[in-house]
Amino acid sequence: MSKIDKNKDNGIQITEMFMAEADGKCFYGNLIRSQDANGNPHLYSIITVNDGLIQACASDLKELGRLLDEMCLMYLNGLHRESGNFIEIYTMKYFLN
Repeated sequence: MSKIDKNKDNGIQITEMFMAEADGKCFYGNLIRSQDANGNPHLYSIITVNDGLIQACASDLKELGRLLDEMCLMYLNGLHRESGNFIEIYTMKYFLN
């Protein structure tokens, strides 16, 4: 039995954390690493900011960090303060903000 299998039996899960920074505040979330069919790296992160979630994916950590930092700043600057509108296209309802 491998180490990974033993950890699964014990209920232990190792998680890699990732941080985004905006307006002097730090926000933390999980980092998920994977590869596509060609072996290229794929990084995915979900970060909780106040009462919302920010998600991004990239091929390297620097790009992922830049994307998350920008989205945190947009969120803190009130991106979702507008109530937005719903439109209907071919019987499907879409939300625009």
